[in-house]
Amino acid sequence: MKADKNFEKYYAAGLKLNGIPLLEYGNMEIVPNISSTSEGSVKVTIGNNVVLAGVKMEVGAPFEDTPDEGNLIVDANLVPLASKNFEFGPPSIDAVELARVTDRAIRESHCIETSDLLITSGEKVWTIIIDIVPLNADGDLFDISSIAAVSALLNAKFPKYEENKVQYGEFSDKKIELKNLPITTTVYKAGKYLLVAPSKYDLEFVEARLSITTIDDETIVALQKGGVGSFTKDEVKQAIEIAFSKGKEIRKILKEVFNLKK
Repeated sequence: MKADKNFEKYYAAGLKLNGIPLLEYGNMEIVPNISSTSEGSVKVTIGNNVVLAGVKMEVGAPFEDTPDEGNLIVDANLVPLASKNFEFGPPSIDAVELARVTDRAIRESHCIETSDLLITSGEKVWTIIIDIVPLNADGDLFDISSIAAVSALLNAKFPKYEENKVQYGEFSDKKIELKNLPITTTVYKAGKYLLVAPSKYDLEFVEARLSITTIDDETIVALQKGGVGSFTKDEVKQAIEIAFSKGKEIRKILKEVFNLKK
């Protein structure tokens, strides 16, 4: 399939170039426990996008300015396997931005209280590392990476920690307690139209994007603007309403997949 220069005829009919409605993600699948070497892992598929996310936990020293708090690290690795546009080497600007947007969503939502990761004040804390690796990149990666990161956290269990040593491969019954479920919804603007989860063909016509992270009580905890275009005040309001709606939709799916209390 090639990008259709007459994209507006699709958008006027309420469809993206892949035939999915403008404000729908399409088929979504979340598969937990795809890695035996991580403390938590998932594979998330949305349309043709496929992303793996894994959680590793380590014990080490806290940062000097937060002696009573654990550490959170998010890393995104855009490998050539996922797209011809990705290259081997140091993290690209796109990889850094993807990691930062995902990190900010989790950090600013306070879904993880870093003080709960304390072992010994000023000496030992847990560090939670979230790795994001797309297997197939077909457009927007912000939203699927957000879903994958939160899903991996929901799937994770602390490894056993005995005699001041982490017993990797052996798990305790303790899970990461998430105070809320932060979901990032990225609204894209192409011409006069707003859409979510654009395919790689739709991205050719996108002028701007706005990533909005919401939590359970419909509070906005993070915003990230991208692209050279702009949003009008009314478009921003529309984008926020879309983010509230999509956040609620995704949280319902996560609660079903991970058997969480409603």
